[in-house]
Amino acid sequence: MVDDRQTAAPAAIRLLVIQFGDYRQALWAREHQQPETYRAQYYSMACFEKLLQRGQGLIVCLDTEPYEETWHNFRLVGGRFIPPGGGWGYLRHVWLASRRLIQLAQTFAPTHLIIRTPAWPMLMVGRWALRQQIPVLPLFADYFYTGTLKTRLKNLPLIRLLNHPAIPLVANHNYPACTSMVQAGVAAAKVVPYDWPASRHPREMPAKDLARSGGPYRLCYAGQLSHPKGVGDLLEAVAQLHREGPEVDLDLFGDGPDRAELQELARRLGLEARVRFHGLTANEKVLAAMRAAQLVVVPSRHQYPEGIPCVIYEALEVRTPVVLSDHPSFRPKFQPGQGCLMFRAGDAAQLAHRLREALTQPELYGHLSQGTAAAWEAIQCPVTFGQLLDDWVAYTQGQGELTCRQFTLALGQPAVLASPGAPA
Repeated sequence: MVDDRQTAAPAAIRLLVIQFGDYRQALWAREHQQPETYRAQYYSMACFEKLLQRGQGLIVCLDTEPYEETWHNFRLVGGRFIPPGGGWGYLRHVWLASRRLIQLAQTFAPTHLIIRTPAWPMLMVGRWALRQQIPVLPLFADYFYTGTLKTRLKNLPLIRLLNHPAIPLVANHNYPACTSMVQAGVAAAKVVPYDWPASRHPREMPAKDLARSGGPYRLCYAGQLSHPKGVGDLLEAVAQLHREGPEVDLDLFGDGPDRAELQELARRLGLEARVRFHGLTANEKVLAAMRAAQLVVVPSRHQYPEGIPCVIYEALEVRTPVVLSDHPSFRPKFQPGQGCLMFRAGDAAQLAHRLREALTQPELYGHLSQGTAAAWEAIQCPVTFGQLLDDWVAYTQGQGELTCRQFTLALGQPAVLASPGAPA
């Protein structure tokens, strides 16, 4: 007998995404065939567009110039939602910004909500969405700190929200950031690490040696220009090398809240001829600069709440050794001597020492470059950003299970969640 039953087609969705970054600018750049600014920037946009082939989207960018525009089936809203300063003014701004975000959500009437920051938008808009029985996907790239009682108490409302039974999974970028969430109290069985799909492999390029071209050695930094990212420490280390050797030049790619202050610091340290501030630059040009450099430096201080930044992947892919701080997101995944050296975060003198080690020992440098392939392999994740989104949407529509949950941080075999509406 022929079974003529048909599987119901997935319903069209109305997806609200709350995030940082300027989606409008990224769309303009892609439409004008400009290179992407960040790794996998266009890939992540394509993932949202794939989900919304039959739906509607609202993307709210939290820290841009104010704008409201429509692009095909997307509405784009930008604004200064993030409050400056602190104290009562900060709390008032959060209250007002939360009201506006919720008003935008109520007008749009989403069927699905993705929040890409664990800060107050997750608490305020996430709670509203759960009351409206809207599926919520927390989708982070942040390290969770648990060192003090004050921090744990501050995190408690967020942890309770993430553990809400109506949130079936909480995603974070790579394993160390996910482990930090579990240590903060998020249920391990729902924590899923994700990553961007690999577009390059280190073995596609030859390892490097320390051959001199007659000029100074070149160092490369790419990321936010801020003191928590350790850029000031890097400038202090370069100044020490300027005094004691070896001779180095530093290329800084990116922008950030402390750019003007860091430029003034470089001037005070006498590094005008040694340090170049390039600003936001096309990703392909940053990759070329990483390949040309002898070392890529990632000096993040512990208070900067990041996972494993894309710059580390990219440096390893072009076979350039990395000098890393001992940030808690880096320590579990990197072995000093295998593609990288490590220094105490915030210690400019030790950073200078590590840079000098790599740049004055050709045999060590060659070993580090050879080890970039193994270091890159060690930080790969089995779940991609796109797979995570597809899994989550299909699950919320009763079209499948959360197969990405097999890669959660739960000990042993994680339980399989029942489809929505099915008996527990």
